[in-house]
Amino acid sequence: MSCEEAMVTNVISITQDKTVADALALFEEHSIRGVPVLNGGDRLVGLFTIQHVLRRLLPEAAILKDQPRLRNVDVSLDNFHGSRALVAKRLKSQKERTIGEVMIVPDTVLPDTPLREGIRLLEKYGSPIPVVEDKKTNKLVGVITSQSIIRQLNTMEEAN
Repeated sequence: MSCEEAMVTNVISITQDKTVADALALFEEHSIRGVPVLNGGDRLVGLFTIQHVLRRLLPEAAILKDQPRLRNVDVSLDNFHGSRALVAKRLKSQKERTIGEVMIVPDTVLPDTPLREGIRLLEKYGSPIPVVEDKKTNKLVGVITSQSIIRQLNTMEEAN
């Protein structure tokens, strides 16, 4: 089975010049957690997810990104004085940023990539994973999501 069989082709996307507030509105309107970032056409230039927003709301001490030994340690924001006001203030400032400032360059798959590789990337990076026609042009043809893969696997199971 390939990623093409489980990909969503009716993809909601955003462009680099839109704001985080625009992306959050799309997330709410369409009940999604991430969008591919396109160049204004069909070329993939990045990815933006709700995780990117959440990560930027926390104080650096809560993220512990430079502490590999402490990566799995939970840090309560209750230990940070005034943390609720800080988080709300950070969200307000993040909403004004452009998607181009905060997007990441994602790993992608091709339509003929084995589905097990798509599952591995979803587990490693989260959802969605963009599906591109080829790695040179980066033309977006769809995305795979955890939901689309489970839906396809259920369909296959029911057929057998």
